[in-house]
Amino acid sequence: LYLDGGWQSLVAGLINLMAALPVTIRLRERVVSLAETAAGVQVALAGGSRLLAGAAILAVEPEFAAELLPEALLLTAGQPILAASLDVALRRLPDASFAFAAGLDKPYYYSVHTAAADLAPAGHALIHIAKYLAPTGPEAMADEAELETLLDQLQPGWRAELDHKRFLPHLRVVTRLTTAANGGLAGRQPVTIIGHDRIFLAGDWVGPEGWLADAAVASALAAARAAEGLANPSGSATRRVSQPVWS
Repeated sequence: LYLDGGWQSLVAGLINLMAALPVTIRLRERVVSLAETAAGVQVALAGGSRLLAGAAILAVEPEFAAELLPEALLLTAGQPILAASLDVALRRLPDASFAFAAGLDKPYYYSVHTAAADLAPAGHALIHIAKYLAPTGPEAMADEAELETLLDQLQPGWRAELDHKRFLPHLRVVTRLTTAANGGLAGRQPVTIIGHDRIFLAGDWVGPEGWLADAAVASALAAARAAEGLANPSGSATRRVSQPVWS
């Protein structure tokens, strides 16, 4: 998925939509605990304040979900997929005909994202080049030099056109690798949580549908519908929920 303006455009679009709804956005406020009661879900924030909601959706990594719900039996088996990534912004692309490559004998990924989306000024180029890492491997700054050497082979002359570069040594690409041993897509953690009627999950590691962004959106929709069902048990269509809080 390549977005004009990058992933930030998706975030900005969501914020703009929420501006027209009765939504409160709280930034930089860590949730430290959740307590489910007959009245709803009580959310405790690190600053000491508490919120009460009819339902809560946790769009977080499995480690944090397990921290907030230590008694819950969450299905978190599987390793994350990790990568070292080098982002390169060029004033000009030396070889415009070479936009994508994937390693067969080594775990490399190379893509000129400006070939598919509007991500740079006219004539400029944005390249993402990455090396997938072992789940338990240490962070290695040597990967940066390795990726630059690879880019020398794929785009000779790129250094002379360099405008900006950013190296990210240890990115989580996929939250959990789905394998047959873990039950495939059907073996992922459901949106619902055993023992919790008002707390739901969303993310690329949740639900039986999709992969990466598809899985995140599919599980988010399922979680939202489940939460809406609590406020509207009759099942009639509604368009708004009362004062949701995003943190």
